Amino acid sequence: AVQSRRIGTLLRYTGLRVFQVVALRRKDFDLVNATLTVTTGKSRIEKATMRTVPIARGLVGEIAPWTSGLGANELLFPAWGVAGSERKASMRSDAFTNAWEEATRWGEAREVAWKPANRKIARPEHAFRAGFQAALRVAGAAEAVIDELVGPHGKTVRARHYVGSDSLWEPMRAAVDAMPPIDWLGPKELPNEKVVRLRG
Repeated sequence: AVQSRRIGTLLRYTGLRVFQVVALRRKDFDLVNATLTVTTGKSRIEKATMRTVPIARGLVGEIAPWTSGLGANELLFPAWGVAGSERKASMRSDAFTNAWEEATRWGEAREVAWKPANRKIARPEHAFRAGFQAALRVAGAAEAVIDELVGPHGKTVRARHYVGSDSLWEPMRAAVDAMPPIDWLGPKELPNEKVVRLRG
């Protein structure tokens, strides 16, 4: 459960695919400068590029405590129960499915958000990637900025050769830093009051 929560945290803050998250090593993060180097990808080009992207300061606060004791080359998510293993954890989609089903039952999530009708195979972890991109669009991030953050790079000549991550760095930094932190506590009912107030 702890591993799934941590994987979910990274999915939520980065928009990466789940196989990219479970492949992360401690050395991929620069927590001082709040950056992440993505070393895996869906395509040959994405793997070869090994792009470095800014990450939200909120994510740095989340992962700093549980990465501090790791060696540079250690996986964040080694095979379940095998400390220091060189084998990545296998993704348990059922953990995410159960969580989303429960959230839907409680009225905290809409089923269409994690199980859209137009997807033949609906994996709830895909909702994190979609939600990350939607949040960036709502915040006004340009499509080129979103493409650079989630990969792969744009397919036009301009995107490949002239508008790379260097020229998009500041807008990418602004976009990820605009992401709100995760509210792990939820609504807190105050004593002697009939209202529910949300924390920060």
